[in-house]
Formats: sequence, structure tokens, C-alpha cells
Amino acid sequence: MNFEIPPALNEYISRIDDFIEREIRPLQEQDDNQRFFDHRREHARTDWDKGGLPREEWEQLLAEARRRADKAGFYRFSLPREYGGQNEASGRGSNLWMAVIREHLASKGLGLFNDLQNEHSVVGNFPDIVMVQHFGNKQQKKELIHGRLAGKVRITFGLTEPQHGSDATFMSTKAEKQSDGSYIINGGKMWQTGMHVATNCFIFARTSGKDGHARGITCFNVPANAPGLKVESYEWTLNMPTDHATVSLTDVRVPAASIIGPLDGGLAIAQAFVHENRIRQAASSLGAAVYCVNQAVEYARKRRTFGKPLASNQAIQFPLVELATQCEMLRLLIRKTAVDMDTMPHAEVEQKVSDKVSMCNYWANRLCTQAADRAIQTFGGWGYSRQYPFEHIWRHHRRYRITEGSEEIQMRKVAGYLFGFTGPKKEMYLQRKASHIKEHRFDPDTVKYVHHLEHLRRTNNVAECEYIMCDSKPRLPHGHAACKARDPGVCDCECLTRKPLHVEILRYIRKIEHTHKKLTVAYEVEQNLREQTKAAKIVDLSVPCDDARQVLQASSRLLNELTLGEEKIETIPGRPLCHVPKEDFHCHHGKMSAYAPANCDCTLTACDCSHCILKHVKHCTEDYEDAVSRVSVGITKLRAAPRQTPQNYAAFTENAPSTASGPGVSSVRKGSHLSRYAAARKDAHNSRR
Repeated sequence: MNFEIPPALNEYISRIDDFIEREIRPLQEQDDNQRFFDHRREHARTDWDKGGLPREEWEQLLAEARRRADKAGFYRFSLPREYGGQNEASGRGSNLWMAVIREHLASKGLGLFNDLQNEHSVVGNFPDIVMVQHFGNKQQKKELIHGRLAGKVRITFGLTEPQHGSDATFMSTKAEKQSDGSYIINGGKMWQTGMHVATNCFIFARTSGKDGHARGITCFNVPANAPGLKVESYEWTLNMPTDHATVSLTDVRVPAASIIGPLDGGLAIAQAFVHENRIRQAASSLGAAVYCVNQAVEYARKRRTFGKPLASNQAIQFPLVELATQCEMLRLLIRKTAVDMDTMPHAEVEQKVSDKVSMCNYWANRLCTQAADRAIQTFGGWGYSRQYPFEHIWRHHRRYRITEGSEEIQMRKVAGYLFGFTGPKKEMYLQRKASHIKEHRFDPDTVKYVHHLEHLRRTNNVAECEYIMCDSKPRLPHGHAACKARDPGVCDCECLTRKPLHVEILRYIRKIEHTHKKLTVAYEVEQNLREQTKAAKIVDLSVPCDDARQVLQASSRLLNELTLGEEKIETIPGRPLCHVPKEDFHCHHGKMSAYAPANCDCTLTACDCSHCILKHVKHCTEDYEDAVSRVSVGITKLRAAPRQTPQNYAAFTENAPSTASGPGVSSVRKGSHLSRYAAARKDAHNSRR
């Protein structure tokens, strides 16, 4: 295990530093350009007369720095060689190299060489170019990539909507296909960064499917000057200037050729390279945190209070010690994660190290704001002033705890891996579950099917399914890789976008599965009771035992027979398990509330118990009548089955006397699960007398 940075990478960083000192710092210091970085920075960068947009002189200065970096060969470093970059098999341009370089630049402080407020750096990051490279057609690559690198094309990303935030699957923006093949887009977007200079907007709109489903969202390349596209406002933020626009789209017409990637597969495109962005952003936040800690340490060593250095006080030392420790640990995690990402196919990153990327991202952003705050506290009044950049660092990096996947979304991702809802642990838990079910008399076919149902339940959208359950093939413009769950040719998750009733049916089957496990325990208790009663020469309890066995077989057969078809739920022909009068379908809970299942306009009022759901399905859906009746029969049988547990059995046998009389019989409460056994013992005793 070698933790040393490759010598070639150290040499490259030295070259970058030489270039900065030779080309960029002189540019920063000439013509009073320092005003963009000293205490005047916010006012100098912001054109208040234009609604808080970036000042033109500021953006021209950034553009000149990028031109010099591009001429020197640094700006396109992370891109493939065909676009002038250095991303090659030797590791140059890899995630590790980019993470180390971005940390290094951010640790140098505020300057023209690296200003993350504008996502500006002499070593560029190009998520839009990489996206077009992998998913765009030949014409789009020629127009967008070459234009972007030449400075003629500026792209803005329209995914977030005012009412939906982090949940992009609930998308109000719609694109309707017209008879001539074009699309009409209506809706609105928010936080479209760089809209004031954009030439093209990547607008994500729903073209099919239902709210909450990832499948059905498409990415459109919309010209920024398209009729119907309007900037409603620019939102002022904690760190000015602003270029974050709220945009409305009213009858915006675009041709079919404007679609980037596969139709209905746009959300997977948006998420395809988020890991690279997050690991690099984490490295930048780490570098900024290191800068704040180092500056605070140096100041504490020089500053004297009460006749001694400020650094001699443990109240100053310990908070900085904790921050420095966290920086060291985070650095190792970031670099290890970057190496892991470089050594596996891109499609495997989500499955294997996505949780580590999220750990790096959310903790680095939080750590940076904590380090900036501690630096302000250490510097005292000077730290609170704008003479030092700590307040600027805090205000900017506080944003990253919300954007690019909020802190809570990142932690949710980590929790999914930690608790086995997704990632490698999921397979382990599924195997453990399969073993447990096998012990409880589930046949192998049912086990496989139940696992598939769990897969459908936990992956409500195709994008998540592709990463969790599909094989490790790259997403292609014309479709995604085949799902391993059942059919090797079709991803079954699409059934959730086409057949909303399946979601309801899955709820019934999960109830059956849960009750089936309980009944297995009850069956074993029945067997034990038979042995006890036979030994005591009491009445034979074979009838309830046979009932339990029949219910077990019925529920297993019900689970095994139900299959998800293309247009409806198919059932194997045969007579029903039993006949249940319709009047038996009533709410047993008495908890009445407005239950409105998805994709249904009915106003039935009921609780969400299985009987009420079944009643709704029978009322609103005719195509599924046969399947629903079978499920209802299974649930009713299971509800009517005996529910003995080992605890009940232990309590019963412990109190039961060797003879049929005594306190043991009376100690069983009337109406309890074992009261009928007490009655049976009493009848046997009376018959012998």
C-alpha cells in the first residue's frame, strides 16, 4: 500500500505553480485587478445597476486567465486528447490527479488562478463537455464541444424546478411531441447558473411516465434565445454577484434533433458523471479548509495576548487540532475513492463507491465552513472583516452544502449503503433473507420472485435501477443495459411507469409474505402442541394444524403464481382458493381517512388497510379483477389463520399442570390465541371424569 503521490503528479503541480507565478499573478496585480480579490471584491465583481449580475470587467479578466492557461496547456487537462486534454491511461487527467490538483489550488487561497465562486480555475472542469461527448450525436459534439472550448458556446443546466428541489423525478416541465416530430416545452426552471451569457440551455422535461418515475424525462438542447424562453429573475444569494436565473418556458418549440441522449432517459444522463464532479468539489473544499486552518495557525503563532503567544492557549489549539485531524483523514478518503473510481468501469462506480463519494462530498463541504468559521474566531475582529478572505470562503462553500446534491441527500445515499438498501450490502442481506425464507418453507421460485418484488419496491425509477440491479454496461443513447432481476432482455422496472396498479399489488404480496412467515412459526407451534397433547393423552389438535398447513401452501402458491405481465397481471387458470362474500370487505381498523391511490381520480374514503385498498381496486379497475380477487382471498385466509407464537406456547406449557385441572387452565385469558386449547384440555378432562 503506497500513499505517496506519483512523482509525475508532483512535477505537474510544480509546473502549474510556475505558470501561476509567471502569468497569472502579474495579471492579477496589474490595472488594479486586485480589487476583485481584496476587501472590495464583492462590490468590484457585482454590477448593481444590472440587477446584481457579474460585472463585465470581472468576467473579461477570468476569460483572459483561462486563455493563458489554455495556451500553456493546463486548462483542458482533464479532457480526452481528442479535445486537447491529457486524460490517458498513464493516469494524467484521472480522478486522482484532478483531486490532488484541485486541493492544491484551493489550499493556496483566493486568487485569479482559482476562484470557485465562478467555478473558475486554470485547470478546468467540464461536466457539460463530458456529457455531450458520451451522449451527444455527431452534430451536437461538433457544435457544442468545439464551440464551448473556443468560447463561442456557453451552456446552462436546467434541471431544478421551483417546487421540487432535490427530487427531480417530480418534474412539472413537460415536452409534448407534435405531428411534425418536434416538441413543445412548457414549464419553468430555477438556479440556472450562467444564464446571462448562455447560448444553449440543457432543459430536462418530462416526455412520458408519471411523477416520481425517473423514466420519461428527456434532455433537450434549447437555444437561449428561443421564442418562449424567458428569464423571470436573477436570485440574489449570500455570495454576490449572482448569475442564478429563474426561467419560464412557454410553448418553446424544438426539433427532435435537439434531444441529447435517449428519449425518456435524460435523468440517467444528468446523474451519469455526478460522481466525478462531487469528488473534485470535495477536494476543492478540503483545500479551502486546509488554507483556513493554516492561516489560523500562523496567526496564532504570531499574535501575542496577555504577554504570550495566542497559540499557547489550549482554547485556540484544540479546535484547530480537531480540524487538522479531520483534514488529514478526509484527504486519505478522497484520494482512495478517486483511485477506486479510476480502477473500475464507470458503470460500476455507482454500485461500489457511490457512498464513499457522498461521504467525501458532504463532509468536505461541512468541514470547509467549520474551518472558515474557526479562522474567523481565531483572527477575532480581523477575521470578521473583509480584509481576510474567510468570510468569502464561508459564504461560498456554505452553498455547496445545498447544491450538487444537498448534505441530506448525500447522507441518505450513505445510509442506503450502510443499511443495505442499495450497494454491496444489499446482495448480502438478500442472500441472508433467502436463507431465512428457505428455512421457513418458501420454495426457491418464490424466493426469487419476492426478491424481485423488493427490487421493484425499492427502485421506483429506472435511473436508480440501472445502477443497483442492472449489469455494468455503459448507458447507451438508444437504451440502457438489460436488467438482471428477471428478464435478460427488458428492465422490469419499466412496469412501474406503465402499470401503476402493480404498486398496489406489490403491497398485497408483501403483506402475504410477512404473514406467511408468522404462520410458519404458528405451524411449528401447532406441531409442538400436538406432541404435548398426545403425550398427555388429551384431545388431538390435528384440525387446526391442517388448517395452518393449508394456509401455508395457499399463500406460497399465491406468491408463486402471480407474475407481472406486459399489460395485466396474469394468473394461472384454476379454481379460487376459497370463496369470500363481498360483504366481508370492510375496514377493520376504523381509521377513516382520504385514501387516494396514485393515478386515480376517484374519491373513495377509506384507510390504507388491505381490505380498503382491495375495495378501491375492485371499484376502479376491471382488467385486474381476477388477480385482485385471488390476492384478496389469500389475505383473508391469512387473516383468519391461527396466530400462535413461541412466546404464547411457552407461557401456556409453563402454566399447564400435569393433570387437566388446576390454575394452569384458568390462567389462559378468554379470547387469547390459546384459549381454544385451554377449552380443549378442559373438555378432555371433563370427558375422562
